Amino acid sequence: GRRYPRLGGQFSTPIHTLAGSEADMSDFEAYIAEARQESSQRGAAILMACNVELALDYALRRYFSSGRAHALFGMNKPLGGFANKILIGYALNIFGDEAHQNLETIRRIRNAFAHAQRPIKFTNAEVADACSLLKIPGLLAPAMIIKSEEDEASMKPQRRYEVTCERLGHNLGVWDFGGPWLIDRQALKVYLDPRLTEIRARPEPLP
Repeated sequence: GRRYPRLGGQFSTPIHTLAGSEADMSDFEAYIAEARQESSQRGAAILMACNVELALDYALRRYFSSGRAHALFGMNKPLGGFANKILIGYALNIFGDEAHQNLETIRRIRNAFAHAQRPIKFTNAEVADACSLLKIPGLLAPAMIIKSEEDEASMKPQRRYEVTCERLGHNLGVWDFGGPWLIDRQALKVYLDPRLTEIRARPEPLP
């Protein structure tokens, strides 16, 4: 196969394969742990959003159960970016209005931290205003993260962003565990031509 040179004459696997590699559920916890240890507000904001996007990516891959779904994901593909994943997840009813607003707000905050050419923190008025739009979701069972007992109304912008990202990522992961299930046609009271139909049950959308 093709080999990619590095400085010094060494060769290795191309780095872009890291961006296109599929994740599993253990990666969600690793992202959260990494973000909590990040001292830079810019780095923490980006990592937290990456965790949410990772969970959404995983849920979408599960929804598209066909073996051909891989053609949708990855660099320069229809579902390669966060914005398109949000758009399609909403259209497929994986989540409702509240989660859609949270995802869009998280995406915009992440973009601000990723692309701002000036120093940026959660105390910036524009960032704080965006964080105030976040609605902290409840935790779906089974809860795999510890629920914070903090007063949500008094949370500072960074903390509101962190908690919303953690819970939304968790809930997308729980949603993913809930299906889809393939249903036997014989379990239904109506006849469906087996040549034309496949019946699947999926969990209700997130709020």
